Parts: sequence; structure tokens; C-alpha cells
Amino acid sequence: MPDSSHSGSGPPPAGAKSQHSHFRFPPEYQERSRAVLERSLRELPAYRGWRAHDPGPAHDVSERYRVLPTIAKSDIRAHFPHGFVPGELDLDGGLKSGEVSLVHTSGTTEDRVTLLWHQGWWDESERRSWQLNGHAARVATGAHREVVVASPRCVGPPREPGKRLSRRMRTLGRLLFVNEHPDVAAWDDDELRRMADEINEYRPAVVEGDPPYLAALSFGLNRLGIAVHRPEIVVLTYSFPSRAHMRWIRRMFDSPVCSSHGSTEAGYVFIQCEAGRFHQNTACCRVDFRPWQERFGGPMLGSIVVTPFGNPWFQILRFDLGDLIRLPETQSCPCGRSRGIIAESMEGRGRDVTLSVAGRPLTVGAVDAEIGALSGVLTYCVEQTAASAFALRIVPDGSASAGELERAATAAMKRLYGRLAEVRVVTVAAIRPEPSGKYRLARPMIRIDPEVFSA
Repeated sequence: MPDSSHSGSGPPPAGAKSQHSHFRFPPEYQERSRAVLERSLRELPAYRGWRAHDPGPAHDVSERYRVLPTIAKSDIRAHFPHGFVPGELDLDGGLKSGEVSLVHTSGTTEDRVTLLWHQGWWDESERRSWQLNGHAARVATGAHREVVVASPRCVGPPREPGKRLSRRMRTLGRLLFVNEHPDVAAWDDDELRRMADEINEYRPAVVEGDPPYLAALSFGLNRLGIAVHRPEIVVLTYSFPSRAHMRWIRRMFDSPVCSSHGSTEAGYVFIQCEAGRFHQNTACCRVDFRPWQERFGGPMLGSIVVTPFGNPWFQILRFDLGDLIRLPETQSCPCGRSRGIIAESMEGRGRDVTLSVAGRPLTVGAVDAEIGALSGVLTYCVEQTAASAFALRIVPDGSASAGELERAATAAMKRLYGRLAEVRVVTVAAIRPEPSGKYRLARPMIRIDPEVFSA
């Protein structure tokens, strides 16, 4: 059933000032935005310095949000925890009772940060996001069995370095975490067989995974001739899904696949519908889109900041996820859902933007459209070492010869970065993950500030 609309429609304008008037939101969305904003500015110590920026209740709520600063993980660390906790709450009591707890993020975009965790808020955010994908809405009941394939540094039960956990210890409620290694290069054949056996015995309705981990698992099991249980849906999260990853994930799982997008701080922000577009979880968060300048690929390309709704213990405003999205030409979708911001694609993190020789910024999405599409690539990493110097490391999947792959990859890099780009392509057995436990497809080794691209 199509969603009913509340405000205007049509393509978003080039400027940032009025962008929210061209998206459709449920009736309560702007009121929830206003209530969160006014209470936070009035009561939370972290936002005392923001009050001078606010034009006041007489102004449109989207305009009020637009002129406010943003916060990053460094700001959370500076004001944690009491700067974000309403004064009437007893934090010590909440921690002691277990109603709220402390968690640590993996630190992909900055150093690790400690947060206050409220499980009920997280679960509600997850449940509401499932309703934006028809397959997830049907099978993800909240009691369904789910297997997680990702870095143990990012998710799963706590563990001591080098210590193995039993399957029972890796089962938390309905979730089974099958991977024990942050580096897929550590998977030998016995480890691959163990993970396949656990998936087949558990028979999950949902497999949730980090794309490079799922792709490596698929590649390894295909080599061994091992099939796995077919879940009702595969949900990709944690990192950007390369086209190369998707080829192998779809080869292993003959199931619908969608991507979920959010963060520990902000909850579930976007989910990909069955038609392939990304829908904002308007019930649980506000998203403000900040377009890039036209000469840098905007205004349909830009960054996002998120204000979560409904977390009684920890209220952040305009949190900069560091992520980029691309909007479609019209805010409509074949799936029929029309509420909230609809993105055509997720374009990766701003910190992973690289520059062509001519100075044009290239998102991870733009890089992957060339490199991830190459036949013979299992995974890869582009490194920009100087303004015109680039290194591309490729883990091959064996479907193309080394010479063919090197020639095709060099040509693709020249198309991306310019004919004068100095390109070095090497094939490697493995690429190491970041200290956070995540893999990156692009790494600028030169200083690039994505904020300069904003309109």
C-alpha cells in the first residue's frame, strides 16, 4: 500500500534552505522534530552554546535545524555522559538497574567512543525500519532466528583477545554470531566448514552481514563445494557493499538482499526497499540533507546529519554520520512508499572520498561503479598517495587472468582519476581490515576535507 503524503512533492531544490519542503513526511514528523529540539536546547548541557543559533519557535522547524551546528564523536566524548541525559533521570540508578548500559563503538570514523545504550530504543528503531522493506516486514518478527556474519570487534559477545568462544557463548537470544576472526584471511577450510555447519543447523530466517565478510564466506564455501541454508532475506550492514561483494553474496544466497544503514549513535536511519531505493525511518529519526555544490557533483549528492527520536536516556541533535547519499531526480519509488527522504544510493563515507587529478571528488560509490564492476575482483582497496598517484590492491577471485585483470583495472582507474594519473595495480592474497575490524574500499592518504564540497 502506498504511504499517504503530508507535505509537498517533486525534486529537491539545489539549495539547502528549503530542501525539507520538497520531501513528504508523516503529520507528526515535524512536531517530533520541534519537541526534541526545544527540549534539548532548554535542558541538555551539551547544547547550551547552540541556543544563540536558534531563530526561535516562530520560525519553521526545518529552518531552525538548518542553522544549528552539527556534532561528531569528538563532541559526544567532550560532553559524555551528562551533557545528553535529561536532568530528571537518575543515570547511576539506570546503570545499576540495567535499564541503560555503556557500549563502545568500533571507531571507524574517529576514535572509539562510549555511549549510553537503551535496548528498547534500539529494538523499536530496528522494528520500524523493517516495515520499509516488504520481505523484512514479512519475516522479521522480532522473534525470528538470525545469523550475523561480521567482525567480532564490531558486534557480538565480549571476548578476550585470542580466546575462542563456543557456539552457545556466541548465541545471544535469537542471534547467532558465527565469525570469530576480525580478518577473513584467518579463515582456513575447517573454519569455513564450521561456519557453514552452524548456519545450516540454525536455519535462520535472516542472515545479517558485513558485505566483505559475507563475500569472503561465499567465495570460500563455493571453492569447497559447500551449500548453506537459504534465509528468507539477507540484510547487509556495517560497510559499503561493493558490486564485487554482491556477485558472491548472491551466488551463495538465493534470497532477497537489502542494505540497512545507520549507526550505534543514531539507530536505524535508512533501509533499502524491494525496489532498490533507500527509505528514511521517519518514525525514529530526523534526517537533514546537506547538498554538495554543483561543481562537485551536487545538488543531488550530499551528506546527512541525523537526530534520533525516542531515546529517553541519550539525546543527540544533528549527528554527522560522515555518510554521503545521492537523491533520485524525483522523490518517488516504485515500491509505493513516499514518506521521508528517499535516496537513490548510499555513496560511502566522506572520509573515503578521493580526488581525480583534476580535483573532482569521487565517492566510494563512484569508485565502485568502475572497480567493483570488473570481472575477476573479489575485493579491493584504492589508496590515493598523492594528488596524482594511486595504488589499487585487488584480491582476485580467479575468474580472470592476472594480466587481463591488471589491464582492465588500470584502464578503469584512468577513467576515474584522469589519463595523467599515476596508477599502480597489484594483486594480493588478502587485504587487512582497519583496527576497527572493518574493511575500506578507498583510502585517501592525502588530506581531503569533505566539508569544502558542501553548498
